[in-house]
Amino acid sequence: MAVSDQDDKQACPVRPPAGRRVIAALGALAGCAAIVTGSLAWQAYGSRPTLIDPNDTWTLWAAILLGAGASIYLEQTYRWAARMSGPVLGILAAMILSNLKVLPTESPVYDTVSQYLVPVALPLLLFRANVLKIVRVTGPMFVAFHVAALGTVLGAVLAAWLFRDAFPRVAEVAGIMTGSYVGGVVNFLAIKEIFQVSSDLANPLIVADNVVMAGLFAVLVGIWGYVIGTPLGVLLARFLTWVLGPLG
Repeated sequence: MAVSDQDDKQACPVRPPAGRRVIAALGALAGCAAIVTGSLAWQAYGSRPTLIDPNDTWTLWAAILLGAGASIYLEQTYRWAARMSGPVLGILAAMILSNLKVLPTESPVYDTVSQYLVPVALPLLLFRANVLKIVRVTGPMFVAFHVAALGTVLGAVLAAWLFRDAFPRVAEVAGIMTGSYVGGVVNFLAIKEIFQVSSDLANPLIVADNVVMAGLFAVLVGIWGYVIGTPLGVLLARFLTWVLGPLG
């Protein structure tokens, strides 16, 4: 009987005291109330005007130039910033400041940048390019880039077919993101202007593009740093040498 009673006591779960159950229930209610209150407060905060007015041209230009200069300085000074790249740092800073209601999300200043400055950046870069040196020095990389570009195009076509019914304007998204991953933000904005892609689609794509790119680069760098000293890394290095060696 003693053994049987002991087994019954072990089989029955021990219920916490009533006071603890009340405290747990009150804690759950308080958590739900905090979530609702925070959501309402964020919505109220989101409806407030930004610290810098969209028509405050000189202040916005000062903020843009300061952000660009700070991003370049960080990229050239710190290793972690160089891994992320200056453009990604600038975009992340703009995202944070716009969500904190410091910078506006739309402004004529931004339109000037996208319509005039970004298209001018491409010929300015090409004026400094030495085509003969590029072909001579980057032979294997030149081939690898075109293989990667082909993979990007094929991947975009496959993704557009898979998600053709998932959301509207799949063709525009596939085209503009393909241009971005092949040629960067200059291609992104050029395709946006040529095909008259609306800002309500292009602006979220810019954010998604850079966030995904930064995350992907971090993952790739982490994977390479992990496998570089392993047998898998040695095998991968030998494979790349075997493939790209004859192209050099």
